[in-house]
Amino acid sequence: MSNVQSRDEQVREGAVGHFEGFDVAGFWDDSAYALEEYVEQAPPSRELIAALEEELGGYRLPDSYVALMTAHNGGTPTRTCFPVPEATSWAEDHVEITGIRGIGRTRSQSLGGEFGSLFWIDLWEYPDIGVYFADTPSAGHDMLALDYRACGRHGEPTVVHVDQENDFAITPVAENFEAFVTGLVDESVYDTSEQDRLAELAMVREGSFSPILLRAFREVADVLPDADRRLRTLAEAVVHDKGLFALHADARSTLMYDYLFWLFTSFNQVRSFEQYVRTPPHHERSSKPPNYALMIVGFSPASEPYGFRTGGCARACLDEWWSSRIASGRIAETADGHRFTDAAVAALLDELATVAGEGASAVGENRRGTETGVVQVFLSRGRFSSVEDIRDHVDERWSQNGDAEPSVFMAEVGMAELEPMCVEAMHARDEGNLVPVAPRVLLRGASYADQWLPQVESTEPADAAICVFAPNVVTDPHGSSLHYLGRFTYRV
Repeated sequence: MSNVQSRDEQVREGAVGHFEGFDVAGFWDDSAYALEEYVEQAPPSRELIAALEEELGGYRLPDSYVALMTAHNGGTPTRTCFPVPEATSWAEDHVEITGIRGIGRTRSQSLGGEFGSLFWIDLWEYPDIGVYFADTPSAGHDMLALDYRACGRHGEPTVVHVDQENDFAITPVAENFEAFVTGLVDESVYDTSEQDRLAELAMVREGSFSPILLRAFREVADVLPDADRRLRTLAEAVVHDKGLFALHADARSTLMYDYLFWLFTSFNQVRSFEQYVRTPPHHERSSKPPNYALMIVGFSPASEPYGFRTGGCARACLDEWWSSRIASGRIAETADGHRFTDAAVAALLDELATVAGEGASAVGENRRGTETGVVQVFLSRGRFSSVEDIRDHVDERWSQNGDAEPSVFMAEVGMAELEPMCVEAMHARDEGNLVPVAPRVLLRGASYADQWLPQVESTEPADAAICVFAPNVVTDPHGSSLHYLGRFTYRV
């Protein structure tokens, strides 16, 4: 039987000759997002297959690919992870996909759709080695491809991982498409959240401090002789809240911002916020002139490496913290630059003492508090371009008379008052993702996410999120013009 006849047979009868004994129907998760973005309404015709193959560069799609798409033309699998023998940018031992592209043009994620194979080659400059058939939760920073380099455009391609973040490094994944599909496993097999949390705890407990922090500890020794231990204890609390050492707009992060600013100003003048948070170019990265990034984020010259660091800077959250502290009068402008008032310093030391007093109970290993917290989460896609846009939607406005006016978000969800530091805003672009991502990716940096994020079942991608924590009270969450993801609990 000729190749054309074989394909005609597959188009008529589905996955005949391929995926024998494989539950094709149970392989797919037909969520609303999948049906809208991936799943073509009809199986591919012979004419459509031929046209797309020519359009994609003359690469002949594997018979197994055609067979699977004939049975179900594109979608998001229920099992998304594939083991690999060597590390990639995604993980040490596996890669993960979001969806498999259908043969068609009517869906944005199809092979011939808006974000199809040619999009990544033409606009993202992925190497033209074949057909990019599956995307990942990184939203474009790594992809899965059918690799025709060894077999030629009409042969049987292998499956490879291509890493945009690592100069488009190519890692072998599977010997063919069918082996890839049948070898996919559930993501629970690679759940490393506990190992990651323990690694983060080890880092904040034992990681070396930056030269700026070491100098600051000496400067405040008369007031706070155990300043270094207080910083580690607070960092442990952040890790227990989130599962990682990351600072955003939650209460623990706000306390950390306060503490770092007080330490910084013990021997530095802060003339402006921009001076304080400026990230210097590589050739200037030394402890002189010092700034926030060199103190805690991890930007340090090779001659002065340090381990106690966040690894990233949530600039929008820092902006919000600074604005709130200026507005409340905690930070005042003096002849020596911006500094905390005496009352603000006293309040800071009291809060640090509270955290230190929690010690082995609330912050200790494998122990949680008994109070139940609640977070209400809202998602959107294509509405906001940045965290600042989200904050404009959430935060109160001020009239010409200086009176507070409810924001659009407050009015929609029935919030009479707003505590802005307990509302976290996230945008995929701020995390380096240029297209929408699954909620578990977008929300993983939120406060207490290690506790409540496993409760989230939705896989429908979004590019913006709002997390509302107490003391804020939402009385009508379904009144929001955003998508209400739900109400989730955690222990504090």
